[in-house]
Amino acid sequence: SADSVAYDSDNELVTATGQVRVNRDGTFVAADRVEWNRRTGEVIATGNVVVVPPGGDRLISERVVLSDSLRDATVENLLVVLE
Repeated sequence: SADSVAYDSDNELVTATGQVRVNRDGTFVAADRVEWNRRTGEVIATGNVVVVPPGGDRLISERVVLSDSLRDATVENLLVVLE
């Protein structure tokens, strides 16, 4: 869910902005903005990003690059809050 979702069909890019919430296979992502490149499968979450994997730990950052399955991620300036 998000306040706004835009789809660029030429570039296969989905952009969600404003209180974005994504949930897939037990992994939850909250951010100010999420861009999903459907060609590459890359998901970039920016702005107040919180990732909660099934184990319950919270990964907090300003920018996270995820796979479209939300299982693999690269995180910049990571803060981890353990369950």
